[in-house]
Amino acid sequence: MDFKDQYAQYADEIILAQWATVIPPTHILRIDDPKSIIDVLLGALALSEGVRDLDGYLADLRLREASETRLAQVKETLKTLTRPVAKGAVEGEVPAGGGGRGGRSRRL
Repeated sequence: MDFKDQYAQYADEIILAQWATVIPPTHILRIDDPKSIIDVLLGALALSEGVRDLDGYLADLRLREASETRLAQVKETLKTLTRPVAKGAVEGEVPAGGGGRGGRSRRL
């Protein structure tokens, strides 16, 4: 076996293709600098929970005095995530179950 072939399975393209078989490619976050993993992880959680939008999270990082390089890398990684759809709320009264409606269906 050729020395180069021994490590071919660790190429980014191969690893990304393997991940794409189990999760949607849009959910794969590429990180340029491994040192930014915590900032990306916290940002992904904040965005997915709807606690922050991307601009708000980047503002938080600025308050923590993150470098401009780090901010740019985190922004590039997280830009594909979208804010979750707002959950609905019921206003008013919810009608009780139809006890005496006399429908044609029967329970089995």
